[in-house]
Amino acid sequence: MREEGRHILFFVNWVAWKRRNMPLWRRPWFELKAMAVWLFLIAERIGIAGDMEKSDKAQDSNFTLNGSKELGVEISFPELARICLEENDRRLAPYDARLIRPVFVPNMIRLALRFMKTPRATVAA
Repeated sequence: MREEGRHILFFVNWVAWKRRNMPLWRRPWFELKAMAVWLFLIAERIGIAGDMEKSDKAQDSNFTLNGSKELGVEISFPELARICLEENDRRLAPYDARLIRPVFVPNMIRLALRFMKTPRATVAA
């Protein structure tokens, strides 16, 4: 996990450095390429989510959401998302505060959580 955190920080900071240091005339092409990558990744995730509804095989291959069942733990997507956000903050915390942190995906998850219903805990009377 520590290695993944380093990779994420490296790429986020490399892109920021690249943007800052490239000539103005090259920036539009760079931004188009970056946007194309984002669109591809979003489409890929939407495809995975759609496949989960269609086949058991796709569900089995999505360990993050379905692996908990093998451990006898039931977890909803909102619960999982909150845990992931906490872990993201915790695991990136030890690195130099001057490094740029990824914000797009965590902010999109926070936005999505605002619109999701969270199961309320029931209190036994």
